Amino acid sequence: MKKRTLVKIQPYVWLLPSVILMVTMILIPIISVFKISFSEVGRSGIVRGLNGVQNYLEIFEEPVFWHTLQNTIIWTVVVFGVSTVFGFVLAMVLNQEFHGRKFVRAVVIFPWATALVIQSVIWKYIINADYGSLNVFLKKIGLIDILKSNKSKSDAEIFDRITDYLTAHLNTSLTIEQICKDNLIGRSQLQKLFKYRRGLGVIEYFSLLKINAAKEMIRTNNLNFTQISEQLGFSSIHYFSRKFKQITGMTPSEYALSIKALAEGQF
Repeated sequence: MKKRTLVKIQPYVWLLPSVILMVTMILIPIISVFKISFSEVGRSGIVRGLNGVQNYLEIFEEPVFWHTLQNTIIWTVVVFGVSTVFGFVLAMVLNQEFHGRKFVRAVVIFPWATALVIQSVIWKYIINADYGSLNVFLKKIGLIDILKSNKSKSDAEIFDRITDYLTAHLNTSLTIEQICKDNLIGRSQLQKLFKYRRGLGVIEYFSLLKINAAKEMIRTNNLNFTQISEQLGFSSIHYFSRKFKQITGMTPSEYALSIKALAEGQF
């Protein structure tokens, strides 16, 4: 009886890893995205709570949504229809007896058996921004200019959102991992965005914002250097002074004296 039970459940045991993988990688993200779609998300990417169907009402009012939906439906129908018809015809042809059938079958199956790394290298050259054949074609039909325009607008919004986030956290010590997590952005995309927009990495730019804030505090002369260091989230006064000199070319004391001398010279 026990052996028969084991035989019955054995197929399910072998299927369990695949089921766990599908639930983890597909089902849970789908549920998570569905939940977020009914939530209010702050500019920093933090979920503030449920807001019903407000997100859907707002997106339905966007003209670009309907245009995108139309393109998606057309793409899906065309790709699915063409691939199904072509695959069916090809299968019927390869099922017939003809000279060289084995060779033709091998040629058809070979791309499917090609290692993913080889396919990745091929696509890397196809979509290369400088000499890729796909980009050349998209430029000729004018589509790539539209995509670049939309991407530039999106990048500008992301940059502004993260800049506001950094400004709001000047009193903390942020890591690049924390910035990525709070703003739902990848590390490489984040670094590339700030390199392009400001010529600095995101942490370097964050340090620059802190030092600019420190300069403003020094000019107001309301706090001493230790208090400024603590208020801006520096680990120590020594690190603050070193970072200040690295960015401005002078120590906080030297900067304060230069501001004082400039003020006295104006009167």
